Amino acid sequence: MTLLRKQTRYIGVSGLARVFALLSIAVPVLWNSLEPDALVGVLGLALVWMGSLTVAGLFKIPRWVVLMVEAGLIACVVGASLPRTLLLAPALAVTPFVGGLSRGVRGVIETLTVQLGAVSLTAALMGWRPDPSQGSAIFTWLLAGLGFGLLASFARSLQETDKDELTPYRDARSLITKLLDLTGELSEGLDAVTISQNVIAEAREELPFVGAVVYVRRHDELTPLLQSAEHAGLDTGSRELLVERVWSTAAPAVQGGEIAFPLRNDSGVVAVVAAGLSSELVSRLPVQATLEALSVRFRPEALQLDTALLFDAVRAEATAEERRRLAREVHDGVAQDIASLGYMVDDLEESATSPTQVELFGILRREITGVVAELRRSVFSLRNDASTVGSLGESIGALARHVTTVAGIPVHLTLDEGSSRLRWEVEAELLRITQEAMNNAVKHARADNIWVHCTVNAPSAEVVVRDDGRGLGDLRHDSHGVRIMHERASLIGATVTLENGSQGGVVMRVVVSFAPISTGELQQSLLP
Repeated sequence: MTLLRKQTRYIGVSGLARVFALLSIAVPVLWNSLEPDALVGVLGLALVWMGSLTVAGLFKIPRWVVLMVEAGLIACVVGASLPRTLLLAPALAVTPFVGGLSRGVRGVIETLTVQLGAVSLTAALMGWRPDPSQGSAIFTWLLAGLGFGLLASFARSLQETDKDELTPYRDARSLITKLLDLTGELSEGLDAVTISQNVIAEAREELPFVGAVVYVRRHDELTPLLQSAEHAGLDTGSRELLVERVWSTAAPAVQGGEIAFPLRNDSGVVAVVAAGLSSELVSRLPVQATLEALSVRFRPEALQLDTALLFDAVRAEATAEERRRLAREVHDGVAQDIASLGYMVDDLEESATSPTQVELFGILRREITGVVAELRRSVFSLRNDASTVGSLGESIGALARHVTTVAGIPVHLTLDEGSSRLRWEVEAELLRITQEAMNNAVKHARADNIWVHCTVNAPSAEVVVRDDGRGLGDLRHDSHGVRIMHERASLIGATVTLENGSQGGVVMRVVVSFAPISTGELQQSLLP
């Protein structure tokens, strides 16, 4: 809230309080017209309060000075009238209330002190000592002023807490500072995958299962966070229903050759571990009791995993917000400036005096158009995020449509996705690699067509991008695109290959794979 708005609100509320008090005092006085001294007192109160509001609104006098002068004058008016009438005593409760609004508890104490001193001084100067009824009236309304002032102080503190625009930043700074301080003290770090790997390794010591998968919630659906390599050799058709049941009941379950148990902490289920176990072992071992014991045993790991997932969510949101900010800056800044240059070139081309100038301006206009198209692709790339658009195939489809619209190059897309999704960071890196390959086909290969084939069978995936352009050229020393593609692939354990196609153009293939074990190896691993 701005300073002007705060001052306006203060003047409004304090003015209403004074008007209400003046009416509450004036009505009984006017009703009893036999007390002219009270009428003079009411007029004095009105003049003091009107003067206080006028000075506070028009002059740059410190508010506390105005408040103290007002408290003293009000107390003098009340003290001078007390020997003849008690009807003006309620005015003593108004200034502490205004002091609480203006300065908090300190303002309440200051105004009460000034008023008590002013009443005592007035009585001494006028040579009268308050009788019991007068003393009781002074004490009662000063005490009421204390109560009203404390309530106003509380309201003021709530208003400052709720309306201070910098409060969220202060809270965020405090939390981030604490997080940075605590990060170095976390024994298991904040890597959700590593924590999940440790859970699977320790659980295998109790039950010799295979094909383990750790599921977490992502956008209201269960998504594999970690999948062991032998998972690809198992039939997991009924596993998703089993995992959903375990998540909703927070209790382990056994269904045929499938087992699942929750990782839970005080806030609820954090993840579900599902795996395959032979029917022979299910009948021979106390599987249900073992799973329940594992669920209790891994409560510390569940807390660690929950913390790591929250940290990943904060990091992903911060990254996404920074990408969106960069997209806005590029779109509203550089892109608009370059587009304006294009309009200037159009004007120059119209005023050209020779065919050579027309040709040169045309070349310049085409170059500017190409730069603007590239900036649009960059803006789309910054805003297009696999974690928010949908599955990997849906994200690649959105990217393909954008390339076709902006660059005018047809993108032929083929999708083959299973029901299970990849981990979100795997999808994000695969999308960026695919995006770089398509951008290269547009910018460097001068292709007329682009073909994209995406196959996802979690935890494996393959994306192939092929074009009919010029093929691979010599790698420039200042070219970072291919190097970044390999770096992104290494982050998720994938491989990237680029080669010339048999019919021309370039073929980029990125593969994330886990080698499935054979049936014999699977059966052998299921037995003790």
